[in-house]
Amino acid sequence: MTATADTAFGATSGNITIRDGATLNITTAFTLNAGRTILLGPAVGSGTGTISVTSGNPLTFAGAISNAGGTGSLIKIGSGGLRYNGTANYTGTTSINQGTLTLDNAGSLPNTPPP
Repeated sequence: MTATADTAFGATSGNITIRDGATLNITTAFTLNAGRTILLGPAVGSGTGTISVTSGNPLTFAGAISNAGGTGSLIKIGSGGLRYNGTANYTGTTSINQGTLTLDNAGSLPNTPPP
């Protein structure tokens, strides 16, 4: 799925599910509503959800990132930045393959291997 604004996801409290192997493509700079939760991976088992951010179009998010039911992992790709200031409680790993992932204030990520 490609998104250019928070309104692409409907009601501001709606979840965004990135199923195993799927990618959320961000092509315009915007802030996701903090009332949303990003759900990663499959409903059962383990897998990954990928967030791709294009250069010069940062995504800012202060809501929760959680498992979609199974064990979810996060992969960040694209040369743009993801700025995160929420609580991540998914149980998989975090991989930053391209671009940046900035943790603001109390933002935290689980299971993040060193670079």
